[in-house]
Amino acid sequence: MTDLNPTSVNTSENPIPVYGSLARADIYFQDRLNSQPWENATVTDRSKALIMATRAIDRLNFEGLKFDDEQLLQFPRKDDVKVPLDIEYACYEIAISLLDGFDLEQELNSLNVSSDRK
Repeated sequence: MTDLNPTSVNTSENPIPVYGSLARADIYFQDRLNSQPWENATVTDRSKALIMATRAIDRLNFEGLKFDDEQLLQFPRKDDVKVPLDIEYACYEIAISLLDGFDLEQELNSLNVSSDRK
């Protein structure tokens, strides 16, 4: 689990909560192959990617309840007081994919399955 709870990034006047942080993402990508999309992005675009990645994670259905009903994000969950490290890393991986041109909305739409059963 991470040492810190969700942090915030600024792309406008209001800080927006995200999983991880720009500084920890920079450290994460130092040891990752093919991290050029992150390295070549502006701080503003990195922040936007973390925001979008956090929102994508929070749209998933998770078991259990939030740690605190008042918290803005889905993590930490009821039995944890911190955000799991895997959630933070997932946020970074989604963020770099977005910076590399991955269309998250298209992928989410392609996952929708309909049934024509009668």
